[in-house]
Amino acid sequence: MGKTEDKRFQIAWLSVILMLGIAVLVGYLGTGLLAAAGVFLLGTGLIMIALSFAVGKREPVITGGGALFAVIGAIFILLYSGADMLLVLGGALIGIALAAIVYVAAKK
Repeated sequence: MGKTEDKRFQIAWLSVILMLGIAVLVGYLGTGLLAAAGVFLLGTGLIMIALSFAVGKREPVITGGGALFAVIGAIFILLYSGADMLLVLGGALIGIALAAIVYVAAKK
């Protein structure tokens, strides 16, 4: 495994830990388990897609896995959450912002 893949792996695990923290906070604020899981999956999927395009060569498996996570997360958020949509939207926007930060930081 080269330096590029090692960098992508490290950023991915740090992003997963960060999205887990955000999902715990969203769940703690009363949104429910499925809404928190949706925020986690949506954010993690978007970060995986950003890493696939920004770091190293483009991997279709990583991009496809990220897209699958994002779609499942969006379904959880839209269909199964009886929570305040502004709170869930805030968690999803944090995930999108983290994906953009990862993309910009890794591109340099």
